[in-house]
Amino acid sequence: MPHEPNVVEKVLGWIPGYKGYAGKELRRDTDRLFREAVVRDLEPARKRVDEAIGECSRSMAFTHLESLEAIRRRVAALSDRLRTSPGGYSGFFDTATIKEAQLDTIAAHDLTFRELAQRVVAATAALSAPDRDGIRRIGIELDALDAGLRRREDLLKNLG
Repeated sequence: MPHEPNVVEKVLGWIPGYKGYAGKELRRDTDRLFREAVVRDLEPARKRVDEAIGECSRSMAFTHLESLEAIRRRVAALSDRLRTSPGGYSGFFDTATIKEAQLDTIAAHDLTFRELAQRVVAATAALSAPDRDGIRRIGIELDALDAGLRRREDLLKNLG
């Protein structure tokens, strides 16, 4: 069922350029919500790494403790970067005009983050007992997520 505009939306629709702005605002909100969902998807990875650190400490198996701490810091840093990454959509009074095709390119790229986050979670879930191969696999998946974030930052720099 199509959305019936209320009185305020009808008045705002008379302002030249507002309709496009409202569409971009909706995209900005959707983008932010999506990135927050991906950060939530990464939460099991952080918890599993914390558990592995606890297991190492309790069993006094300190061999992989430093590597696990580094992984925990990377998961936290990547989550923060993803959460605070700019939407890349210009506001109503911004001088830069962002085309719909550019927004679509960013949105298509952002869809890969969910899969990348799931791969990080899968790698940490497979870490039954911390070992070099499991830690290396997590590092590879975190590298892929980091590369995806850098690619997003490059896409945003080239807008406008």
